[in-house]
Amino acid sequence: MRRPWVPACLSAGHGFTQETVGSLSYLVVEEIVEEVTAITISAWPAADGRGRLRFEGTEPAEVAVTTEMLQAELYDGWLNRERRIGDVFAAVVNQDVLDEATESVWRGPLKRLLPGPVYDLTAEARTVAKLALYAARSDILTEGEAAANAMDEKEVRNDEPANHRAELDGRGDAT
Repeated sequence: MRRPWVPACLSAGHGFTQETVGSLSYLVVEEIVEEVTAITISAWPAADGRGRLRFEGTEPAEVAVTTEMLQAELYDGWLNRERRIGDVFAAVVNQDVLDEATESVWRGPLKRLLPGPVYDLTAEARTVAKLALYAARSDILTEGEAAANAMDEKEVRNDEPANHRAELDGRGDAT
């Protein structure tokens, strides 16, 4: 059984549901090489019965942007960190611009490609990735072993609203 992944940080503060979260795309900062940063843009993932993310359907698009533009227009003014490989965002992507953006290094502005809100999902995506890694590398415990190690109690999920920008402008200021 698969359903759209709805991280608590998108449902709690921003009202996304399984019916609406599919309007977003999943963006990952894949590589940073000097003046160019590679971003993978995928359709929104589904979660399987065990909570693992599954990316199905269309192939992800790869967009190269200037590192300077990415920092100025996406990171500056709302994230308290430098860009890094593995950062994950949720955003509405302008599909009419996506083909143009994949042809060569996209020189923007990013607002043309990402016309609406952008949500920082880095913490949630890293947690899901860690859980998948640990599950793949660990032994299966019995219920008794899990209880003996207090592993049968669910952790409190992060239901704080995702940090987001309502809109990007050419300078990267939130508007």
